[in-house]
Amino acid sequence: MSSLKKKRKTWFIRFQRNINGKTYEIAKSLQTHNKAVAIQRQREIDEKIKYDDMDPFTSDFEINFEKPKPQILFVQETVELFLKSRESYSPRTHRYYSELLNHFVRISKTKKKFITQVSKKDILTYLMRDGIKNVSRHSMKKGLRTWWRWCMENEYVEKDIIKAIELPAPEIQYYPKMLSEKELKTLFNAFDRHIKEKKEAKNFSPWQTQDWFKAAIATMFYTGIRRREIGKLWDVEGSGLKGENIIGDLEFIYIGKSKTPKERMIPISKKLRPYLRDYFKIRGWPDREEYVFINYRNQPVSGKNMWRQFKIYCKIAGIPATRTLHGMRHRCITSWLEKGFTLSEARDMAGHTNIEITDSVYTHLAAKNLKRKMDKLESNEGD
Repeated sequence: MSSLKKKRKTWFIRFQRNINGKTYEIAKSLQTHNKAVAIQRQREIDEKIKYDDMDPFTSDFEINFEKPKPQILFVQETVELFLKSRESYSPRTHRYYSELLNHFVRISKTKKKFITQVSKKDILTYLMRDGIKNVSRHSMKKGLRTWWRWCMENEYVEKDIIKAIELPAPEIQYYPKMLSEKELKTLFNAFDRHIKEKKEAKNFSPWQTQDWFKAAIATMFYTGIRRREIGKLWDVEGSGLKGENIIGDLEFIYIGKSKTPKERMIPISKKLRPYLRDYFKIRGWPDREEYVFINYRNQPVSGKNMWRQFKIYCKIAGIPATRTLHGMRHRCITSWLEKGFTLSEARDMAGHTNIEITDSVYTHLAAKNLKRKMDKLESNEGD
């Protein structure tokens, strides 16, 4: 029985055999970077070995593939195929790629070009248009490169012409979106005071208590999970945290395939557990298929309502309006790196598809942490 393994982007077929208690292994290149092609070639080889009674451990066993002629497609065709391959994305993300790529094709006038004719100049023409902020240019480059890498994986193009493109540094952001831990406590104190005032009012109604608020916001703050992963979004299948996502006695939160194909396990910190325990005393421990955060009607709390209430209580607490729920995700990932987690570990817990995403966004934080450590060491040395 064979298996697949990947080495330096190339797929290999691997055979193992046990002789006298010792395991022998042999691997042969499948001559492809595409996993789907590798799986198909593995099946063909397994069938050939089975019906032709071949032994992969003999010296005359060789694997030869006739390299198919690369399929040449128009740029617009690759865009349509790419969007079709990303149908599992959320409607918002899918719409973003659709608008970006179709806009690129129109502005760069590459609709009637073959994908192999697209040049670095075409990409720069689109990115360096007048009136575009540098931060937007970086965002568009990232989206275009996702599409281009897909074209490379499917062997429509050979070279990555987008990676080497250098853009002007983004403008300094003067409006931080990340909520601090001190601001989180201020937010919750304002929430408690406001709810207390509501309960003392004559026209008080049960729906005003919003028992889920502190637990839900604290979960996002300490785990870095997305709003769509914790709250129900009605146009996104599989959104919303359920009882089955809580592992053990508040030990881990498991996130399945949502925005990306990655599954992940996020340890629940000691600071988060009291908020969840207090909430479960009121709500009861959720069954596997029940949503964790529910309103007074036992309906799942929507991600939109979480955002709305967060903004309301930020205003009541006097917290800057620039703070966002997604900013708490960035703050959480930042704290992981500052506490000593590696980029790879932070990537796995954040659910990024590859380490480059984590690296490009958070490398400056690692440098900042190193500077702080150096200052501390030098201060301990004295004069």
